[in-house]
Parts: sequence; structure tokens; C-alpha cells
Amino acid sequence: MRGKTAALFLILLTMLFVCPGRTQAQVAPQQLDISKVMLGLSPSTLSPASQGLPVYTVGDALWATSHLGSSLLASLSSPNFSSSTTLDPGVVAPLHTFQAADISGNWSLRLSSSNASRTVAVQFVKQNQNIAPVLTSHGFSNRGDLLLNYTVNAGGAYDIQACVLGAEMPDAVQIPIPSAIGTGQLLLRRAGVNATVTLQGKLSGSSTFSFELHHLYSYTVLNSSGLVERDVKVATSATLLLSSSQTGNPTQNASITADAPMRRGRFLLRAFFGGSSGHTISETSVLIADNTGWVWLQGCTSTMDVTSSAFSFDLPLGASTADWPHAVYTMYRSSGVEGLSLEQVTVAPAVINVVAVPWRERMTAARIVVAPGRGIEELKVVNGTIYLTANHFPLPLNVSLAIGNAVFETQTLQVVQPYSIQELDVQAGRLDLLVRLNGSPALGARVEVFDQKNDTLTMTADAGGSASFLLPAGSYRLTADLGNETREAQFTIQDGQELPFSIEFENAQSQTLPYALAIAGVVGAGVSIWVWVKILMRGGRGNLSSR
Repeated sequence: MRGKTAALFLILLTMLFVCPGRTQAQVAPQQLDISKVMLGLSPSTLSPASQGLPVYTVGDALWATSHLGSSLLASLSSPNFSSSTTLDPGVVAPLHTFQAADISGNWSLRLSSSNASRTVAVQFVKQNQNIAPVLTSHGFSNRGDLLLNYTVNAGGAYDIQACVLGAEMPDAVQIPIPSAIGTGQLLLRRAGVNATVTLQGKLSGSSTFSFELHHLYSYTVLNSSGLVERDVKVATSATLLLSSSQTGNPTQNASITADAPMRRGRFLLRAFFGGSSGHTISETSVLIADNTGWVWLQGCTSTMDVTSSAFSFDLPLGASTADWPHAVYTMYRSSGVEGLSLEQVTVAPAVINVVAVPWRERMTAARIVVAPGRGIEELKVVNGTIYLTANHFPLPLNVSLAIGNAVFETQTLQVVQPYSIQELDVQAGRLDLLVRLNGSPALGARVEVFDQKNDTLTMTADAGGSASFLLPAGSYRLTADLGNETREAQFTIQDGQELPFSIEFENAQSQTLPYALAIAGVVGAGVSIWVWVKILMRGGRGNLSSR
């Protein structure tokens, strides 16, 4: 009996040690149901792991919770990091906050229970790609707009936009007040975790106001190398009461509560108004570049989608130099994460208006010649205005004015600084010409003024029959053409003199009417003769046949 027992024990030992694979297969854990494991960027953005995981970047935290019936061990690892966290059912816990020292790439997250496990990949991206555009050239258009020509090496970046900024950052978001509750707008400024809301307008009734910030986050797809984008609510403001009894431009403070990491990049700002007339939603876009403020993208001087390696801005140099281009923000996405760069505009523009005194009007008809200078980079003269860029200031500028080839004045001007508008005063007289057709304004009459050397200035009369010439002192000859008629006159003008002048044309139709009537009479007489001849011929043929 003892021998049989010993033999049986030996057989059992042999089965255990000789066939280990079979034993392990029998006790291998099952695959974990990850639809009951929630992962996300924050406690409020958790979603089933089976639907994909967010793409993480520096500063993001990986949060998790389990709806399984037992505790779960979450083990996160990369080539230079590993940690394990026990997730009790229903408890939300952070697994890791990604740091700049972490190695980018796919991390491994193993989720294990007592009888099942599953490993999923967590994608961690460092936005190290810098696709700052390079200014290759610049110039001026025929309208005097500043042309900035850029190239960019996009690499794997996509959804690229460029935004030109003036001297002042557009940090105030303008939200129009719905017509149902009033007129005007709200100005929103961010100050870290707070916002100031200023009413600029008038309310016809009370209304509540709040806003949300939304961002497109990229998510990995299980068993796929692709990414999908999802709109995630990142932050919510406190609700304010806007009252019609408020006067002036009242300002209120609203706290901002974060629902997810507020990364650098583009956000959708969704504003909510609520009142007795119903609810209204307004949307606009902001750029968040730091932890304190934002940039209202509609407040940029110019914004464009960049779809090729070369792109250009056509920027008017208006009356406010604060709106002239100072910097360019480039916004893009790469590997599912937003990135941005800020580059200064490296050109120095200036504008000089050549004006006739005492009227302060630009010398649009005169030919303006600027002598070449070592400091001038680009230059364009358009309608009495000199547009230029230079590599140093103050900049001496030698300016000559001419009618045709005859120079009548030369001055030297110091352009004091870039981003400036100056005026160059020129002594002149003004000829105010009125062209009439039978006492009414003659639209489209062509007027030419000739100086003593037969050099010419040409203008076309406007809808009021008017044409104005700014001229240096002297004697001139004038011709005006309307249809087939020409009128000529001579005049002399002095500096500072305003000389009114009128030219009359007769109605061309009234002149041709007698000729038309005469021709009609001749034609009528010819027709009458032809008719009588036909009648007589019929009568003659009748008599002949009767014979």
C-alpha cells in the first residue's frame, strides 16, 4: 500500500514539473474589460478606456477610476519611469503628471485585477517642433500696403494659422450683446483664474452671463495608429447678473474654474446670455499663450490659414501706427498637440504724406521723386504718400516734386523713427474746376493742365463735375474734353491761392437734333416720290393693256 501511494505521489510531481506550460495555461488571467476603466485628463473628463486615451503632453495628468467590482492595479512604465497605483472601485486617482524630463513616446499602462489584465498604450508628446516662419522678403503693393513674404518648414505639422499683431496685444474679447436684451458689447479680459467683464452698451432688461473655454484634444484609437479629435470643455466661468439699472461701463469679476489642463494653443470661447426672452449663445476664438491672459484672434491685424510653405501678408499702413505689424503668432498642431511660436516683424516701416499748404491735402497729381539713400530698404510712392522701410533711423530723405519732368521743389526731410507718420509741407495753389453740360455737372469730362514746358497733369471730373489740381505758382493752359468737344483756357495761380474756374459744354443731343430732323425730311420726301412713281406706273400699265 505504501508503495502504491509513493508511486502515485511521484506521478503527480512529474505532471507538475514536466508539463509547466499546461499548468500556466490553466491559470492564465482573462482579458480585462477596459470599458469599465475610465481614463482622462482630469476627474471631469474621464471616459471609458475602450473609447481611446488622450494624447498627453508636459504638464498633463493621467487620471483613472474603475467601475469593476474589485480593486485594480494600474502600473505605468516608460524607459525611465515606472509606478503602480491601486484603484479601489469608484475612487478617482491621479496616476502620473508628465514632466519635461519624461521620455516621449508610447508608455505602457497595465491594468490588472485578481483574475484579468489588459495593457494599453499611453501616448506622451513633447511639442519640441518649432515651425517659426522666416521672413524672406518684403515690399509695397500699388496701394501702399506692406507686403511680408514668409516661408515655413511645416514638417509634420498641420492646421497651421498665422496671426499678425500690432503694438498692443488684443487681450480684450469683444462679445456682442444680443439685440433681444440690449445693444453694445461685453469686454472680457483674463487675469489668471479670473476674468473681468465690462459692459459697453445698454441693456433693456436683466440677463445672466457666463462663458466656457473649449479645446480640441487628440485621442488615440485602440488597435489603430490614427488619432481622433474631441471637443473638451476646459474651463467654466462663474455666472454673472447683468442688470439694466447699471450705468456707465460697469465691470464685474468672474472666477474661472478649470475642468481640464489649460494648454497653450487655440480655444473656442462660448458665451451664454440668459433672460426672459430666452437664451443666446455667441462664439469666438482666443489664443492662450501663458497662465495669465489670452489673445483675441479676431483682434489680430490679419489672420490666415497657412496651406503651403510660402505665404504672404498684405497689410495696410493706416492712420493708427499701433495697428501696424509688430509680431506674428504661428499656431499649429503636431502629433495631436497644439504648438505656437511668436516672432517679431523685422522690418521698420514709415509713412510720409506730401501735403499742400494751407489745405493739408496730399499732392496726388504731382510726380514725387525720392533720391536713393543707403538706409532705404524698400520704397513706394502712391497718391502723394511715400511708403518706405529702412535699416536705420533718423533717416535723411531728399524729396523732389515735379510736373512731368520739370522739378518745381526739392526738400530734405528727416524721418525721425520707424512706425511713424510724418508730413512734408509744399507751397502750392489750388485750382477748383467745375465742368458743366447745359448747366448740369459733366460727369467724366477729361481735364488736362499744361505748364510752360508742356508737361501735363490729367484728371477726370467726378459726379459733381468737379476736378481739383494742386499746382506750384505759375501760368498754365487747360483743356477739357467731353465727347467730341474740347474747351481751352489759360490761367495763372499763386502759392496759397484758391482759384475757382468753370467750363461750359452744350448738350450734344440738342446740336444734332436739327440734322436728324433734316435727314428725316429728306428720307420722307424720297419715300413719297417713290410711292407716287409706283402709282403712276400702275396707271400707265393699265392704259397700255386696254389699248
